[in-house]
Amino acid sequence: TFLPQNDSVISDRIFNVVEIAKASMGNSSIVSTTQNSRKRLADELHIAVSPEQSKGAVFDITLITTDRLQNEPNAFTFEAMERTTQIITPRVSSTAQQPPSLHKDIETITIYTLLDDSTVIAQQRTATFLSPLDPRYPLAFARQPQIADNAVDIRTYTVTYTKI
Repeated sequence: TFLPQNDSVISDRIFNVVEIAKASMGNSSIVSTTQNSRKRLADELHIAVSPEQSKGAVFDITLITTDRLQNEPNAFTFEAMERTTQIITPRVSSTAQQPPSLHKDIETITIYTLLDDSTVIAQQRTATFLSPLDPRYPLAFARQPQIADNAVDIRTYTVTYTKI
């Protein structure tokens, strides 16, 4: 969702993350969302999910933006690149031993194109890399050294934003 803000347009980050999560994990997978208000709102997001195939398990996910670049090649196009660290922690009962958190580095490149006064189309590519901070990294690297430089998952999306 884009909202006008003094001759500019802003995008609702939680809405966008939730909609992509629902598309990949199911419509009823979102448990809760919060943003860290002590920092810039777009830089830290917390979401709890229970994917439809998880049999009720809940995962706490923290997204921390580590880098952001942008470019406006013309009056109708806006390009953005964002790097994010994703930390996934399974929720367990207080008596169970907490499993280690999983760490991923995510790079999202989006090209926004203004089609008309009320529509923006975004072409988005999201590449996920296994982080050296992840407990699975040493074994994965020993088996496949190319994970140091190559994404383990790449997804593309087309998103349509319509002024409300």
